[in-house]
Amino acid sequence: MEERHHHPSDPVGWRGKQRSRPPHQSARSDGRVSVPVKAAPCPKLERNTLEIMLSFIDRADWKGEAVLDSGADGNWMNEELSKSLGLRPTERHEECYLGFQGSPLKSSLTVEGFWLYDHRTYDVAFRLVENAPFDVLLGYDQLRAVGLVDFEAGVQNHMKPVLVLAKDKSKESKDQRQASSAHATRERSRMDNADLYDRLCAEGWRWDDEKKQMWRKDENGNIQWTEKNWT
Repeated sequence: MEERHHHPSDPVGWRGKQRSRPPHQSARSDGRVSVPVKAAPCPKLERNTLEIMLSFIDRADWKGEAVLDSGADGNWMNEELSKSLGLRPTERHEECYLGFQGSPLKSSLTVEGFWLYDHRTYDVAFRLVENAPFDVLLGYDQLRAVGLVDFEAGVQNHMKPVLVLAKDKSKESKDQRQASSAHATRERSRMDNADLYDRLCAEGWRWDDEKKQMWRKDENGNIQWTEKNWT
């Protein structure tokens, strides 16, 4: 997983998702069209907390305030909350992290559940941490998956500091860092493809399972294919 380190004196930048009509697509003489994948500029997200609802199998739902932290590596839950909900944690490999004050902390337990957001249900997993100054924290990958943040190179909106949990690089081997980076790249490519697929479907494009491409008919009845490589 890609690692992001932010110092408390350098607040995290936020970019909320702007839903707008996709850019104009240009037709070519060969019947193919170029599909822009760059999203429109997004406005600043004006808060770093969000009221959320979580559900768990055979357990009561939880509704409360979650911290939104685009500098955090993954999602986190206060271990006391997990115990109060009667959740059964799963033992994972132990990882070391740096907290807000730079003090080290270790985590080896996770819990899984579902996040009900924007009329959809998302699978979520949380690492447990003792004595956290929050109940629930949602990290970068989760926020980006639902469209709550969208960073553009060189653009950053500054807000007040929020808690940052960054993975301690000194505890990882070179192979582990390379594997984490490759995994993050694959996950972001997958999410970008999913966003583009949804936009094209809304415009009337259809999926051809044999060619692994999207297609539609133009005004003259000719078949158009996207240039996007979906493999």
